[in-house]
Amino acid sequence: LAALGTRTATRPDCADVVACDLTKPLQQQASCQAGNKYVALKRNIMDLANYRCDVFVDPADDLGDCDPLSMVGTYDAASQKTSYTSACVYPDGTLKRKTRTCNLQQFVTYVSNFGLRINNTMTRLDTVVAETGSGISVGLKSLVTQYLLDPMTTIVNGVTCGFIASTYRRGGGG
Repeated sequence: LAALGTRTATRPDCADVVACDLTKPLQQQASCQAGNKYVALKRNIMDLANYRCDVFVDPADDLGDCDPLSMVGTYDAASQKTSYTSACVYPDGTLKRKTRTCNLQQFVTYVSNFGLRINNTMTRLDTVVAETGSGISVGLKSLVTQYLLDPMTTIVNGVTCGFIASTYRRGGGG
């Protein structure tokens, strides 16, 4: 663009417009004007400060920000559980999104770090499943036995005639 005119202002991001050289052929003047329009649009995008860089509300401080990018797990051998800082999860298991605006440079950084946010979150999920999976399985089996299978067996054992008892016993239920 500088070859088609004279720079009118210098910006640190090189989004400079030019005063088009009116001694150039018409096609070059038209190119210069189109280039200036393009640079003006680029400036508008670059100067915006309302990009969305949302985070979560910090459960420890409702005014604070919580970003999974900063999530770190620390394993406690005594409890055999991992506790997390910057986990962003309230005790009831919910998350609260916090709207945050940013400029273009901050937005680019925010988006480029999304892979790390996802990795931190999935690593936590894998760790929690490994630490609690057997407890959930054993607990669920115990509850199903206590509240479903045992009462059903008691009812069927009380049936002395008819098809229910024989059908249930043939099916391996009692």
